[in-house]
Amino acid sequence: MLVIQPDPLTVLDRFGEWLADDQVLTEVVRPFAGDVVPEYLDADGLLVMGGRMSVWHDGDHPWLADVRRLFRHAVRAARPTLGICLGGQLLAQAFGGEVATGDRGVEAGVIRVEWRPEARDDALFAGLPESFPVGSLHGDAVTRLPDAAVWLGRSAMYRYQAFRLGPSAWGVQFHPELSAGTYRGWVSGLAATNDAATQERLVGAVADFEQLDEHVRVANRIVAGRFANLLHARAGAVL
Repeated sequence: MLVIQPDPLTVLDRFGEWLADDQVLTEVVRPFAGDVVPEYLDADGLLVMGGRMSVWHDGDHPWLADVRRLFRHAVRAARPTLGICLGGQLLAQAFGGEVATGDRGVEAGVIRVEWRPEARDDALFAGLPESFPVGSLHGDAVTRLPDAAVWLGRSAMYRYQAFRLGPSAWGVQFHPELSAGTYRGWVSGLAATNDAATQERLVGAVADFEQLDEHVRVANRIVAGRFANLLHARAGAVL
């Protein structure tokens, strides 16, 4: 699987351990460090992580356009694809969706994703708990899905938490890879740059995450395992 890491802070975290346990090999491309985003996807699947930039910051990060192009190739090739947070926003944008600064502020801590009926037969999310615990930290949000997207899940704060394009490409606003320890590091670097109300929300979010971390780990291990199964099925089909 090819992994695009847009930001030094957005590591694979738990997904790295889980995918290795499931015998998935990963190649990580770090465009922030000068790595070139490939034009086409040669790997069996694609994972694009989050980042602190916004999807419209092409002037500062011209490789964002390359990520959108790679998403388009991966989806049209029907290869297992997952965009997380910024990655999910770029996936939506690549197919005509819209992203903007969230009108309800920063969504932080452990949130609950409520699955829509469309998720009942979804290859990645079918049968998961109705109130699914995940880590979240974002200020931008998808405001309109692509016309071809299937809307799968929402939270109390933001509508478009999960969607699918084609048979095997997913975008999520939340962070299924995230552990409480990594989250604590993210928040410590962000709290001082926000207003007092947001700082208070972020500090409280860390405490919530630490308290609920085991529930988050158990729930999101299922998602990683299912994505690994999709990758193995793709590799087997090619062989």
